[in-house]
Amino acid sequence: LLGLASLSRLAPLRWAVRAYVDFIRGTPLLIQIFLVYFALPVIGIGTSQVFDIGSDPAERAPRRQVLDAMIAGGSTIIDTAPSYARAEAVVGELLAERQLRAKFFVATKVGVKDPSAQQAELAKSLVVLKTPRVDLMQLHNVRDANQSLAFLREFQQAGKTRYVGVTHWMDSSHDLL
Repeated sequence: LLGLASLSRLAPLRWAVRAYVDFIRGTPLLIQIFLVYFALPVIGIGTSQVFDIGSDPAERAPRRQVLDAMIAGGSTIIDTAPSYARAEAVVGELLAERQLRAKFFVATKVGVKDPSAQQAELAKSLVVLKTPRVDLMQLHNVRDANQSLAFLREFQQAGKTRYVGVTHWMDSSHDLL
């Protein structure tokens, strides 16, 4: 497992450049995670905005090409969320129509804070992603350090996600996480 805390300030930039070069060469850089041997490419795709499209085949064709390029290049991580409008459903539809779900590590999020609505949002994500299980379910944009992950752990114990986690998009929230 990489000791990320020991990297210099420039190391992440060097790492990103190496990952990009390796991706272009067709040999993606992998990182071992979760304290067990489970390797993931360091380059994936976020679906906010880019996959928030309708059902027009001409509009979807470039997204299919992106998925093909990801597979060809060894990049298999797709990050989406219900808050990305239609993106989560489009990802599910594109993966299902081409039977690609097993080739990708699919991460999504739950953003609602009301416990009774969380289960419904989690269940809906599985429906629109057209899968019985996601690889990573994350608590989205955490604002409260005391917010419980218990409902995600229950989802995990039920076999509906492999891993659970937390996210935030602002650097200023890293201390909270």
